[in-house]
Amino acid sequence: MKSLKIYIAFFLVFLFGVNYCFAQQASLDGPKLLYKKMQTKSLIIHSRGWGFNYRQGKHITGKIDGVYEFEFATIRHPKEVKVQNTIQGNNKSFVLGKLNFFSTLRLGYGLQKVIYAKEVPGALEIRWHNYLGASIGLAKPIYLEIRQLSNDPFPLAPRSERYDPEIHRPAAILGRSSFFKGLSQTAFHPGVYYKSGLSFDFAQEDDRIRNIEVGAVTDFFIRPVEIMAYNPKTVLIVSLYISFNWGSKTLN
Repeated sequence: MKSLKIYIAFFLVFLFGVNYCFAQQASLDGPKLLYKKMQTKSLIIHSRGWGFNYRQGKHITGKIDGVYEFEFATIRHPKEVKVQNTIQGNNKSFVLGKLNFFSTLRLGYGLQKVIYAKEVPGALEIRWHNYLGASIGLAKPIYLEIRQLSNDPFPLAPRSERYDPEIHRPAAILGRSSFFKGLSQTAFHPGVYYKSGLSFDFAQEDDRIRNIEVGAVTDFFIRPVEIMAYNPKTVLIVSLYISFNWGSKTLN
C-alpha cells in the first residue's frame, strides 16, 4: 500500500509537469540544433526498493541515441516487515527473518528512440528506452544485537552476531547491528538484466534534460538469491520503477 501511494504521488507530479509544459507559450527561435552527446543523473523508486543511475550517450541517427548506464539499486523481499523490541528498550528496528541485505550494480548499454519529438522549446518529448547488460548482485549478511543470558546479577553486554533463525529467537534480538558489520562477507551473484521504459521530457531549454521515466527491470542471476529465511531462493527478480532524471546535452 505504501509503495502504491508513492507511485500515485509521482504520477500526479508527472501530470502537473505535463500540464505546465503544455500551458507555456513557446516559439521557434531559429533552426533546431543537433545535440550529439548527453549525460543524466537519476533518482529511482521501484517496487522492490530504491536506487540511483548515471547515463552517458551519443547521437546515432536522427531519432536514436546509444547510451551507457551505471545503476545501483537495493532489492527488498516482498515479505519484509520492520519490527522493534521495545521491551528491551532498544530503538534499532530490524526485519525479522531477513538473512541478507541485497542490492545490485547494473552496467549496460541501450538505445533511446524518440517517439514524439519536441517541435518547440518547452514541449513534451517522449522516448522509448531499452537496456541490456551485466547485473552484479551483492548479498551482505545481516548482523543483529543478541541478548546474552547469564546467572550474573549484572546483565551482560549484547553481542553482535550473524542472524540465524534456527538459533536466535525473537525475544533475544535487541535490534540491528551496524550496517558495516559483515561487509567483508558479502557474496557476489553475477547475472544479466534487461530494462525497458518510457520517458517524458519536459525541459524548457533544448540543451537540458528533465524527465520522468517509468518502466520495468528484469534481473537474472546465475546463483540463486536468498533474502528471507524460510522462503524459496530465486534467480529471477522483476521490478517496476519510476525515476526523475536530470542532465544536459552538448553539441560535440
